[in-house]
Amino acid sequence: MIRGEREMNRAQLESLYRVFCRDPDGAQSFLEFRRRALLGTAVKPEDRYFMIRWCGMWLGIEPDGYTHS
Repeated sequence: MIRGEREMNRAQLESLYRVFCRDPDGAQSFLEFRRRALLGTAVKPEDRYFMIRWCGMWLGIEPDGYTHS
């Protein structure tokens, strides 16, 4: 996991990287792209999901790496 307030697990990072590889949507690096991800509200820390605005739509990335719009 990435340490700090915005912790992503490995499955989420891999999914986010796949999205970045499809289209970086103006980001110059994966780090810049990753910093756009917003932490969603979850009751338990293990249920953390992330939202990112990508190519005119919002994508959600679940803890298991499942990505949906």
